[in-house]
Parts: sequence; C-alpha cells; structure tokens
Amino acid sequence: MVNRIDFERQEIKDFFNSLKLEYDVIRLVDPVTRKICYPQSCEGEICHEIWLRCERCENCTSLRAFRDKGRAYKLEILKDEVFWVTSRYIRIDGQQFVLELVKNVTKNFIINSKQSDKLAEVIETYNLELISDPLTGVYNRRFLDDNFIPSVIYSNYKIINLAVIDIDNFKHINDMYGHLMGDEILTKIGGCLKANFDQRDREYERIAVRYGGDEFLIITTNLAKLEFQKQMDKVQQTIESAEFRVEEHLSLGITYGLISSQDFKEELTFAQLFDIADQKMYEKKREKKQGRK
Repeated sequence: MVNRIDFERQEIKDFFNSLKLEYDVIRLVDPVTRKICYPQSCEGEICHEIWLRCERCENCTSLRAFRDKGRAYKLEILKDEVFWVTSRYIRIDGQQFVLELVKNVTKNFIINSKQSDKLAEVIETYNLELISDPLTGVYNRRFLDDNFIPSVIYSNYKIINLAVIDIDNFKHINDMYGHLMGDEILTKIGGCLKANFDQRDREYERIAVRYGGDEFLIITTNLAKLEFQKQMDKVQQTIESAEFRVEEHLSLGITYGLISSQDFKEELTFAQLFDIADQKMYEKKREKKQGRK
C-alpha cells in the first residue's frame, strides 16, 4: 500500500491501523475546507490548528499534495519538539482527501532547547524566503502559483477581486536615476501595498504580490467590489502624494486595472481574471499617454 491511491471505505480502517505502528498522528484532511475528517475525536477541527496557527500554513504540504496528486513533506517545530510531516493524496470510494502523517522525530535530533529555537527560526525564515520577494517583502510569484491559486481553485470564495498594478514611467526612472533609485521605489511601493493588504484567513484574503519587474497584484476575497475599488483608490492617492516621494522632484504614479468575479455570471478561472485586469491596466496606461484620465 506504499504508493496506493485508491481505497474502499471498508478497508481504510485497517490501513490507518497499520500506519499507527509508524506514525504518532494520523489525520484525514479535506484541503478544500481544511477540516479534519479522521480521527473522530478531531472531526471538524481545522488542520492548521494543530500547529497553533490561526491561518493556513504558508508551507501547506496538504494543499501541494492535493494539487499534485502525490506527496509533500515538511519539518515543523512545536514546543521544542520536532515533527516530520508527510502529506499524501488518496481517494476513498472516489472522494479526494489528503492523509497527513506526523512523526515526532525529536529524539533523532541531538539538540538542546536553544538549538531547537534556532532550528525553528531557520525553518520559519526558510519558509518565508520561499514565498516572499526579497526586495519588497510582499509575496512572490512562487507563492501565487504554488499556494494561493491552488487554494482559490479548491476554496468556495464567493467573491475574488484582482488589481494588476504597474508603476508609471518606471523604465524612464531607471534610465534617468539608476537602478538603486528604482529599487528604492519598488521597496517603498511594496511596503505601502503590504501595509494595506496583508491578511490571510479562511474567509478573507488580502494579499499583495510582486508579479515581476514593476508589476504588482492585489488580491482580495469575499470583499464587495465597490469597497475594493475605494481601497485601491486610497492606496493610489497615497503613492502619488507629495509625502510619498522618494526625491522631492520625482513624483510617482501607478496605473491599475481592476476586475471582480462579481462582474460575471459565469465562473472564471484566476488566469482569466488576470488577463482581463491586465488588459484594463494597459488600456488605462494608453489613456494616460493620450492625456485622458
């Protein structure tokens, strides 16, 4: 049963019992709802609560295993103890789940409490670096592709809003003032976006992503489009204000295209929403060049 995926319900209990000989915790998780389906004593609980987190793990192996229909692994540290986590995609009578297998491997690590804290810090830093843009501090493209988009696919968000942002005349700024100035501008704008859009929980996501170059994305879920528009306008006003300038003589501007799933009767993929928002952004940039607002 090492690589087996499909099981019948009447045989799954024996399979779980065999795993108990090797693992300390066995959980059956529905990555869509993040709820535990087995054991019964934990049924209905949210999977990340075992790690004392109030939101989905940034290094969620269950979501990755579910997406890839395979396996994913990670180390977790909790209260000076080290755990090896294996997430394994399975189907029970055709229904999709992820089997989470947790083994306490503290005894295999010859470390004291101070070293445990250092290891926890290293793991946390590593996980953060994997999903963060090193220059601006917002989420990176890897987080978007490997974590957020799969969570959107497998979640039941009623509303998804997306804004594609581009910094006005950024190439000209780089050419005139150098790349150090360009980096400073990216860092400052990234900090502003993160300050306004940095929330992750089961219902409401508010995140900023550096998509590439001078292009950023803002994504919110279950927020009315009108409210999202107001928040984006406020951020634009902040960035374009005199107080925000990096140099007194250098004013900044951004252009964004905004789209909401509320605009459509049919359900669109994230890629489709992005294409529409991207087109809207470029339309606005053309209007600016032609002297229109």
